[in-house]
Amino acid sequence: MTPQTCDEVLAREPGATSGVYTVDPDGPGGEAPFAVRCDMTPMGGWTLVGQEVAGDEETLRFLGAEQGAPEDLVTGASAHLGPRFRGLYATVRITWGDPPEWIEIQPGAELFDNDENHEIPVTTFATSNQSLAGWVGSAGGAIVCRAAVAPDIRPGDTSWAIKPQDDDQDGCGCSSSGWSGRGAFYSGSSSCTSCGCWPGSFVGVKDHGEPKAGVTSWTTRLFIR
Repeated sequence: MTPQTCDEVLAREPGATSGVYTVDPDGPGGEAPFAVRCDMTPMGGWTLVGQEVAGDEETLRFLGAEQGAPEDLVTGASAHLGPRFRGLYATVRITWGDPPEWIEIQPGAELFDNDENHEIPVTTFATSNQSLAGWVGSAGGAIVCRAAVAPDIRPGDTSWAIKPQDDDQDGCGCSSSGWSGRGAFYSGSSSCTSCGCWPGSFVGVKDHGEPKAGVTSWTTRLFIR
């Protein structure tokens, strides 16, 4: 049977190295197996499920909606396949920036569902960003805010975010007017709303009052394990 994720590949082949492998998330009789990129570095087994190349926008705006195709991720283009892996992971890893930064979370509910949920609990949280680590530590934990739902809800400021659990700024997506809110943000849609018109990309860690929108100069990647 074809493995469903890179983690399963590594479990079957403990010596497997990083590269391209074939997986079949929905098992026999469903969609055909396809190739994915696997990160098999120490503590690896990570499946690349989403990527937004520097200068691109809105690829990862809707966490619950697929965009692009498997071959896009294999060849280094922008795409999002997270919904194909619903229920097949415990941990999500986001990487971005130069030098690279990262966040790892274990969401307490399905991250790639297509519904609005501003307070998805996070059971385990870690990050390389000291500001975000401090905010989450002071708050006693983190949440995921998912405000953008394809194709109906398009907030003008922020589409989704990982925030300290005491941050309730969500009047304009996952932030509020005046860029109130702190956390790591994916900025909103270029489709205008009463909150504004902003290009969409993952802008990283932002504090209260800092603009949470723009097209970034880094590549953002989503992994599951």
